[in-house]
Amino acid sequence: MPPQNTNQKLWEDEQSLIKFEKENHPELFAIPKIPIETLQQRVGISITNPTLPKGFLKLSPLDFIVEEILKDDKVVDIIGNDPPLGPNMEGFGTIYATLIKVGISTLDAVERITKALELDFKSIGYAGIKDNVALTSQRISIRGTSLEKVQDLSIEGVLLKDISEGKGAISMGELKGNRFTLLIRTVNHVDEELLTRLISDVSKNGVINFYGAQRFGSPRYLSHYFGSLLLAGKYEDLIHAVVCQTSPFEIPYITNLRNIASSKWGKWKEIDEIYSKLPKSLNFERIILQSLSSNTSGNLWMDAMLAIREQIKFWSRSYASYLANRLLSEKGNIQLTEENKNETIPLLLSQNPENQRPYEQKLRLDGTENFRINLRSLPYIVLSKDARIPIRIFPEFHNYKIIPQGVILCFSLPKGSYATTILSSLFEISSNTDTNISMELIDTKRALGQGSLDELRQYFSSYLTQPDNTPSDLEEV
Repeated sequence: MPPQNTNQKLWEDEQSLIKFEKENHPELFAIPKIPIETLQQRVGISITNPTLPKGFLKLSPLDFIVEEILKDDKVVDIIGNDPPLGPNMEGFGTIYATLIKVGISTLDAVERITKALELDFKSIGYAGIKDNVALTSQRISIRGTSLEKVQDLSIEGVLLKDISEGKGAISMGELKGNRFTLLIRTVNHVDEELLTRLISDVSKNGVINFYGAQRFGSPRYLSHYFGSLLLAGKYEDLIHAVVCQTSPFEIPYITNLRNIASSKWGKWKEIDEIYSKLPKSLNFERIILQSLSSNTSGNLWMDAMLAIREQIKFWSRSYASYLANRLLSEKGNIQLTEENKNETIPLLLSQNPENQRPYEQKLRLDGTENFRINLRSLPYIVLSKDARIPIRIFPEFHNYKIIPQGVILCFSLPKGSYATTILSSLFEISSNTDTNISMELIDTKRALGQGSLDELRQYFSSYLTQPDNTPSDLEEV
């Protein structure tokens, strides 16, 4: 069982409140049913797919397993032993471990580990940010602590295993890709001949390398908007939007709280008291509000941004991803040929000024054309040397199986690619539930003959209860 601590208590209190409120006002907790095309347009995708089998994703974290693939092609197997340290990592001063988590983001997991070890956030290195509504495994490095302290850790929602000491550190981007084992739940039986044909087509022709919706911060899908305000230098507008901006994708209960908060703007403690009802779901908002209410420097907005700097970095990348999706939508209409099969596009947040040329018109419309100047005051946002991404990605399918509850897929993708991008070419994906959908927890590893999730299910049991129509994690990640 995961340990009980303050965070767990906050989560339990929040769930109790949600249960009570939902019983009295169920209409305030109805998840908005918005067409997938509307969500795609919101995040810059304007290419639609033909009619596909309808599938439901992430109804349980067990439905979405992500395992990191290291640069040497070794997989950080979620149920196996991880590879030993490479020769260049042997030594002392750094603790390496496999981070397995469920129901939280990589950033949240890292924050919990740093608090437990009394370290700075920068002490922990990781190669990529994994999904929150998922069961994921990845390698991390920890500096400034001892092997014994890490081995003794007990943190909710987190399991650290294969712990060893070495030298060096893991940096963002130091991975080859990710292996996904996914359960797409369906109401109707999926025709195997159709599924085989769709998988064959995706393997041969690839799919447009869109950034998936999780890049834009569920459930509001506003991260790219926050990023545009950031890069435009509109810091007060940014903080107001993060705390108060409503979204048609968010449940009415939280929308009502945000409207009240907006009417009380400037009364930081009053707003924080309102948001204290949902200390987990509105965690980042409360960090901002507490920074504002205790500020003595006079730099309200800059200090509030510094308090959530990892989110700030994420939002800047979300805006760049939104612009990339717009450009990919244009490029995706070009017929695939052998000559353009490996074509790439530049990303905005690059040290190379030429990389912003394809985006100049949109930058002017958004008021972000001077983003390089504005970023000078935000040293924690680092531009890449010359970032580019392929227009198309070609997944490597390992296995699939049709079961009564839906379809299990196992495939690998290069880093920076999203599993939902692949799924959108195979299914009409929905994150809402259906009364005819089976909610049975499925051991997808066992079904594919890849071991068993029994031990992890036992360890994370409190996070793997039968889901309902209310999302248990509502934070921006």
